[in-house]
Amino acid sequence: MRPLLRAAALLSLAASALAAQRPDPAPQRAAMERLAYMAGEWEGDGWIRDAASGRRTTFRGGERVQRKLDGVALLVEGRFTARDSASGAEVPVHVTLGVIAFDPREARYRFSTWLATGTAGQHVLELDPQGWHWGFDTPAGKVRYTFVLKDGTWHEVGDFSRDGTSWERFFEMTLRRK
Repeated sequence: MRPLLRAAALLSLAASALAAQRPDPAPQRAAMERLAYMAGEWEGDGWIRDAASGRRTTFRGGERVQRKLDGVALLVEGRFTARDSASGAEVPVHVTLGVIAFDPREARYRFSTWLATGTAGQHVLELDPQGWHWGFDTPAGKVRYTFVLKDGTWHEVGDFSRDGTSWERFFEMTLRRK
């Protein structure tokens, strides 16, 4: 019985120590309130250019944005499809999952992304007066995405640059709240 009491006492001390180290989520929630306007169902259309073939595909679909963890994070799920010219079936062309959260230690927003193609990344998301932007480096160059919300319309573009100076658009979509 003594070992069991000793183990219970150690667990209680460990739980108390963890509770004392728990950060205050209030600054994270306050920072995430600046992005609360994104929450909801969005639908619309756009286009994407395939990097390998250069072929441009138009798509239709939407983004579902949900507040999670009592306002500490946003879950962003995107699903866009296009009609296959050969079969006439709707096929996925841009399927994404992202989590936006505020990192209080670094005082900046983080954007974790996953695509159905198997790619994933951790990015810094920076707020702009009308939206936000984020980007990343690839072996071939730089990618940046810019989001603007104006008059209830979500407009997002993706640009690519080999040299970091001249940019070429490869993605654009316009969504409205459902």
